[in-house]
Amino acid sequence: MKDIENPNNNRIQIWMPLLLSIFLLLGMVVGFNLQPPRPELKIVEPKETGEVARVVYERGRMEEILRYVEAKYVEDVDGDELVEKAIDQLLEELDPHSSYIPAKDLKSVNEQMEGRFVGVG
Repeated sequence: MKDIENPNNNRIQIWMPLLLSIFLLLGMVVGFNLQPPRPELKIVEPKETGEVARVVYERGRMEEILRYVEAKYVEDVDGDELVEKAIDQLLEELDPHSSYIPAKDLKSVNEQMEGRFVGVG
């Protein structure tokens, strides 16, 4: 006797890969949106008013710790100074020959590298 194919079975075989693909994509989108935010590092360029470039941390552990220290510490603290010290320590730990040049000193260091000097001699 011959097997008679079920027409509903053929429809399932046709639609099953498409449905699995759709559910896979939906799972990837949901999983991506549920991840905790990554810390972002932005360098704010100086404006024409003479403001120096500064580094802004957003949504990171460093930013969270700095906000907590600034809010709860007994004495007033300079957040920018703490960040610069943390960067120095980080670079020293990674490579003792690397150093961080703060934004306020960057202009004079660049002048020395380019060979432009001011003064007697």
